[in-house]
Amino acid sequence: MRSTQKAEDRTDRVFRGSGTLTPSATPKIPVPIQRTVVGPPTSNVSNSKLDHRTDVLVVSREYFSDVSELISTTDRVLLNNYLIFNFVTTYVPYLNSENTRVLDLYHKEFTGRQESLERWEFCIQTTAKYFNYGLGSLYERSPARHRARLDNIRVLTEIFNQIRYTLSINLVNSRWYPLEIKSQLTSKLDNMTIAVGYPERMLDPEVINLYYDDYTIFIKDFFKNLQDSIRSAGRQLEGKLIDPMPESAWMDALTKDSITFIHEANKIVVPPHLLNPPLFHRNYPLAMLYGSLGVKIAREILRAVDAIGLGWNSKGQLVERTGFTNRSLDNLRGRADCISSSVKDLSVEVDDVVGRTARDTANEVDAVRQTYEAYLNLLKVQPQPQHPSFEALNTTNIFFMSYAGSMCSDLTMQQEDIERTCSPSLMAKPRLEAVLSQLPEFSRAFSCPPDARHYPHRLCAQLH
Repeated sequence: MRSTQKAEDRTDRVFRGSGTLTPSATPKIPVPIQRTVVGPPTSNVSNSKLDHRTDVLVVSREYFSDVSELISTTDRVLLNNYLIFNFVTTYVPYLNSENTRVLDLYHKEFTGRQESLERWEFCIQTTAKYFNYGLGSLYERSPARHRARLDNIRVLTEIFNQIRYTLSINLVNSRWYPLEIKSQLTSKLDNMTIAVGYPERMLDPEVINLYYDDYTIFIKDFFKNLQDSIRSAGRQLEGKLIDPMPESAWMDALTKDSITFIHEANKIVVPPHLLNPPLFHRNYPLAMLYGSLGVKIAREILRAVDAIGLGWNSKGQLVERTGFTNRSLDNLRGRADCISSSVKDLSVEVDDVVGRTARDTANEVDAVRQTYEAYLNLLKVQPQPQHPSFEALNTTNIFFMSYAGSMCSDLTMQQEDIERTCSPSLMAKPRLEAVLSQLPEFSRAFSCPPDARHYPHRLCAQLH
């Protein structure tokens, strides 16, 4: 990463001249669309001094031309609105407060966010967007994190192996999969690995510095930094495809906010920032760890054997669909339909949402069941002590309480509406009720009577 106050802009990477906002330069883009981006002469945007001489940075000359022709020659109003909306919401935050006022109003009405981001939040967000691996590596190299690193890896690897072993045994004994599919999926599970936080190589400052070596830092020139970062990020993406690093297939998952299964690498990736209380501490009771992160790990392991996972082999390669694959897909679809019908009887959500999220709910039920069984198998060889403050509860009670606690969230009314409308999952409360109603293990652990709301009355088939 280079620092300079007056570095020459690399114009070979910037589409200039014919990229200016002039009718002759962009003949395919109607004037109304240009006004949407630049704003009419009387708008507040005119205060930003955007005019026909303004340079426009585009990723690809051909792409820009093709998209503009598509918009201008077809009835693609929604596409036009989508492109312009994303353009505006992405880059308006970098303008002054006068120009961001409308965006703040939009966020307030649409997401319920009452205040705009503080300047420090905006700076961290922008830095993380372009230097996320550098920040993550720096965080992991801090003394406290580095001391706990090996213990964290050991604890989560043991949980992963226990759940994977349990699922493998259940898969071998399942009558729902043809032998050919069983062999394929068993091979995937046997070769599956887990990455807990950053690999040792990415904790080396020299490796991180080399990764960002193409970036240039312009002192006291925010917009030059932004332009250079956009171009450098594009070159990094090209580099991953042309000359990939050992971690290229799965390193993007390190910066996500959830555990992720990467089909191409046959690997579970646990982002390091998840390894913090209240979700995780290596000294938590194992019942708590299995109920929280354990279930999330199981959800991702099960992606290797779901409808999408059936299309990948253990080497991260796509495989041809066969008649055996179709039979397995039919069984998965039948289980989802059964779950959908059962959840509708609970009246925890409207039928349309229940039907749309049925496959996800079925996977959640399976994840909790596999994790709970893995924990019970562990208890047979490694009995757990009674823990302080949990004297009135056994460890199986703690497992389900930890699972329920891991689903807690705090959303505004607007955010909840967006999640309910767009998410492939049920909201936390109805999802919890749906899952528990399919688990006799929960009713036994808490001695629920037959007339209890969560007592299972209509169980669906267990495929694993």
